[in-house]
Amino acid sequence: MKKLYFTIAFLLVCFCLYGQQMPLDKIAPHRSAFYQETTGKAIVNNESLTFWLYQCSPNDIEELTVYLHSYVESIGYIVDYDSFSGLEVDPQLPTSVRNLMYWRNRNVSITILHNVLIISIYTQGEGSIADRRYFFMSWDLVKG
Repeated sequence: MKKLYFTIAFLLVCFCLYGQQMPLDKIAPHRSAFYQETTGKAIVNNESLTFWLYQCSPNDIEELTVYLHSYVESIGYIVDYDSFSGLEVDPQLPTSVRNLMYWRNRNVSITILHNVLIISIYTQGEGSIADRRYFFMSWDLVKG
């Protein structure tokens, strides 16, 4: 009986430590299905990163960005709005991230890397994954 209680307690602790709620599930659960929110991992510069993946139209990027800023603030960051990079072409988006977006059928990927919120956006294009056109936006984050 003690073994059963120990196992249940261990599983609950593991779930709490490793279970991460996705941004829209936490901030705007009513919009999670609309953006088809999912998650995935990709290797970037020999580092395993978690990406939040979304499917949305260009008209909905601004709304999604507002939700993401609210999410990062809810997990203890302060968004440095003055550091906004603008919308720039991203020819160096790692192939692993491109493949993750392709196989999950999502056109937006988001990650936090070295206290920077990075949003990558796939735009329409033909040909191989390497030839597709991607854009990115980024904001510096300060741990609050």
